[in-house]
Amino acid sequence: MPPTTPARFRPVADVALVTGRPHRTIRTWARDGRIPSLRHRGRLLVDLVAAARLSEEAGRRTRKAAA
Repeated sequence: MPPTTPARFRPVADVALVTGRPHRTIRTWARDGRIPSLRHRGRLLVDLVAAARLSEEAGRRTRKAAA
């Protein structure tokens, strides 16, 4: 029986680990439509390849030290 979801769609936790981005960032990208996502059995799955590509292109915000 073939899998119901493509192999490149992974849970948010896996994508966050691979890209080094926070879970919240990955969920925001999926919600905004910047990376493809789908729901499978109540879990949000996102495109790992697209997330890695976007992570490379997107800058990282650095927080300024409190004055």
